[in-house]
Formats: sequence, structure tokens, C-alpha cells
Amino acid sequence: MFIDGPVTVSAKVEKNYSLVIGVIVIPVLIIGVVGFRKFKNRVSEVIEEKPVERIVEKVIEQVETPEKKYEDRYDKTLSDYLSEQIKSKLDEMHNLKRISDLKYSEIKEKI
Repeated sequence: MFIDGPVTVSAKVEKNYSLVIGVIVIPVLIIGVVGFRKFKNRVSEVIEEKPVERIVEKVIEQVETPEKKYEDRYDKTLSDYLSEQIKSKLDEMHNLKRISDLKYSEIKEKI
């Protein structure tokens, strides 16, 4: 090639976001769509598997026959245990002379 005169070279610099879109944005969108579809299908399956009548029947059964978590005399047993602990602590404090005889007798009467 033969050039007669000065040669001017110009360059135009532009920002290209195609790599960012291809690597980050598109996979995030694909994962979001797939996750949404799976969540949507799972919610519809749960609703189809448990009709309202069956849920209502289970709630009624639980209300009619409550579970027995404690023995019948739980409150009395707990009360007896706590009063016994209080008496032993009171006696210990009286023996160590932390409370006076008058206070000891007053508290003992209330128990």
C-alpha cells in the first residue's frame, strides 16, 4: 500500500456491558424463573394434598382429646416440693443466725 501524506488513526472507546449481562444477569434470571416455577408447583401440591375438611377434622380431634402432658396432681406435687424447699431454707437461715427468732416464727406461721 502506498500512502502519500500524514496518516491519522482514530479510536473510539465505548463501554461494553454484554459480558456482564451474559455472565451475571442472564444466569440470575434463569435461576429465578426456575425457582419460581418449583415454588409455585410445590404450593399447589400442598393445597391439593390436604383438603380443608381433613384439616378441620384433625383440629377437632385435638380439641376433643387433648394430650396429657402432666400427671393429675402435678400442681399439688409442685406445691409440696416448693414448700419443703422453703422450710429447709428458712431453717438453714435461722440456724446460721441470719434472721432473728421473731422473724423466723412469723415466717413459719405464714407457711
